[in-house]
Amino acid sequence: MPQVVFLIVCVSGAAWFFRRGRIDPMTIGFASTLIYFSPGMVGWTNFATNSGMRSDVISPATYFVMTLVVGALIAVSMAVPSTPRQSIRIPFDEYVPTALLAIAVVGAGASVSTIGGYFFCEKIAMLEEIDGWYYLAAYALPLCIVTATAQRQIFVIIPAAALLFGDLFVGFRAGAAMSLVAIALLFGQPAIENRRLRAPLLLALAATGAMMLIFPQVAYTIKHVVAGLCPIETATARPPFEQVAALAAHMNTPTPYIDAIFQSEPFVIQAVLNAVVNNEFATESTYLINQLLTAIPGAETIFGIALSPISFNSLYQPALFPEVPYGMANTPWAQAFAAGGPVMVAVFAAAYAAVLSALAWIFNASSGALKAMIAVVTAWFAFYFHRNDLLAEIGIIKQVLYTSVGAFIVAAFMWGVVYVVKRR
Repeated sequence: MPQVVFLIVCVSGAAWFFRRGRIDPMTIGFASTLIYFSPGMVGWTNFATNSGMRSDVISPATYFVMTLVVGALIAVSMAVPSTPRQSIRIPFDEYVPTALLAIAVVGAGASVSTIGGYFFCEKIAMLEEIDGWYYLAAYALPLCIVTATAQRQIFVIIPAAALLFGDLFVGFRAGAAMSLVAIALLFGQPAIENRRLRAPLLLALAATGAMMLIFPQVAYTIKHVVAGLCPIETATARPPFEQVAALAAHMNTPTPYIDAIFQSEPFVIQAVLNAVVNNEFATESTYLINQLLTAIPGAETIFGIALSPISFNSLYQPALFPEVPYGMANTPWAQAFAAGGPVMVAVFAAAYAAVLSALAWIFNASSGALKAMIAVVTAWFAFYFHRNDLLAEIGIIKQVLYTSVGAFIVAAFMWGVVYVVKRR
């Protein structure tokens, strides 16, 4: 019965958003929630442990949490009136993609010079060497490619896409995924208003989404093919041709496609929520304040606020999943339940919906590069909120906003220089 109620709420929400007829941050937030709560549609979770795969049946209490979150999104979308479409545009709009490309190139170049061959290592080993320069490039690239796409700046799109492909090559798909979500948000409304564009857009999104799901299989093979270039690689990999042949044979079976769904991130994340709820795992709520305070720019260096934030993962995984050999993703809904039960989940859900509503207002009121940047912020927030605790999500959004502000400053300088030169 709880699963049936959950499914009814999800279907009703989908019907409401379809009738609503708007592709905006609220719609993206609802879609991402359905994706991350997809294990609730099949009734079980799935994740790897030291002793093999483990599946757990989703409990009625976990369904209650999921239903509460979906219901909050629907309620807020109904309560908040549609915002009038305006066209707030910044004067140095056309220089923003170039500024972001410059930031991405500097970050990527500096990262390659410091990390070097570690980009060819297995992901766990590579992550230990990743530096701040990489993250500068990684957060600038989606902003760059989406703002350039919004303004049809092909001369920026091509090098940005090449860098994004390089990011995929070394094993990261987040930047590409967020870029695609943001572009879908940016052009979704014109597409649904133009019948000729609907089918091509839906097919492109479906094909790209499928590619993102099976990408880990390809990335794993690529890493083994280039294993010899890793300075610390000790494992003996098969010769490149054998590795590629094995991948091709594997991709001709149903296994990778089934695993891409039922061993995907949502199934691991909801396993965490299910375990927290079923075991009535509880934490203090005070540590949430420390996590929230990290949102203040310069909290420690400027304002002298003593911060000692801890992640939710460090609290739950040793207690609930000691047999899992890898770091499991966080989930704000499990974090909220552990800190304050269903009431705290309702607070988190209302806050999530309220932020999406605010993003929708700004998105509809802006145009050009500013609108494209809001689309990227929405993608990072709407999707990544479901797989992080407050601490990690705040860190991601701060990085995106800092990079955006930096690009605005560089673009304004470029615009000023061109303006002065033209006046002479």
